[in-house]
Amino acid sequence: MSDGEGSKPTEDDASWSATERAALEASRDPILREMLEQERVVSDEVDAKLFVKLVRYVRHHKGLAAFSITLSVIEAALMALPPFAIGLAIDVIRSSGAQRSEAGLAGGLHAVVAWFDGVIGYAPGVEGLIVAYGALILSVWVLRWFMATGTTYVVQMLGQRVVHDLRMDVYGHVMDMDMGYFHTNPVGRLVNRTTFDTKTLSEFFSDALAQGLRDVLFLAVLIAVMLTLDVPLTLILLAAFPLLVGAGALYRMYARPAMRTTHAVSSRMNAWLAENIAGMRENQLYQTEPRRRGEFKALTDAHQSSVRSWISAWGWLRPLMMGISAVATTAVLYVGYGLSLIHI
Repeated sequence: MSDGEGSKPTEDDASWSATERAALEASRDPILREMLEQERVVSDEVDAKLFVKLVRYVRHHKGLAAFSITLSVIEAALMALPPFAIGLAIDVIRSSGAQRSEAGLAGGLHAVVAWFDGVIGYAPGVEGLIVAYGALILSVWVLRWFMATGTTYVVQMLGQRVVHDLRMDVYGHVMDMDMGYFHTNPVGRLVNRTTFDTKTLSEFFSDALAQGLRDVLFLAVLIAVMLTLDVPLTLILLAAFPLLVGAGALYRMYARPAMRTTHAVSSRMNAWLAENIAGMRENQLYQTEPRRRGEFKALTDAHQSSVRSWISAWGWLRPLMMGISAVATTAVLYVGYGLSLIHI
């Protein structure tokens, strides 16, 4: 590690982000600077292109992928049913149990409730409808629980198989490289690529992809149901989507350099630890322990600096999205109240 200014970005380095500058200032490590430059080249691709490359690994498990998508579609439909059924129940019970002959989803739910009412035989009139609707909603929740359990298991299996294939490809690629490659790439970075980065992709498949797919499908079902109920109010909510997308893009702009810097610093820390633990005998022999402690503290300070930037970006994202949601909800309530006065 150098104590000079070799690791400090110059004023001409306009491409360096504030997070990268802070990490280099803390570490004063020229090797970390090189790793950050390499990470920037690797990460410049558009997210869609990287996603397509990753999805190619799913082609080897088409059956499991199709099964997981089917379960996600069913779970998304089940997620939209309880609130819709509760709304129908309130309308029917407020109308003294006089069920309307409706078509579509509402008519289907009324038919199911009538069947529940006949099977339960609890009580005639409103009391029977309350029990029947309660039985319907409970059945949907139980079925959704089973579907969620199955979907999670199947998606986790898919993710683990994809990561296994990817990890084998990464290791095979490393094995095929010449000796010059190992002189320019620290061991810690290669270990991170083979273990930590592939583990991150496993979490992407098991968490982000599974929940994201389910949420997108749920959103599509929910919008379709909302449009059948009230078009103007639905359009008001849809108008908030561009704002939410903009908030996500803003988060990506600030968080991505922080994530990239964090990964680079982690790789450098692993390489530093591997070298110094392997050379611990020489460190003790030449009494360089105080210097090594200072070097490791500088790297951990750089890591903390990049993590703080990442956390800060996430910290303002959630309140921003909650604020947009609150404004959209307020607009719906205001317009809905005005429409209800017109119909009174």
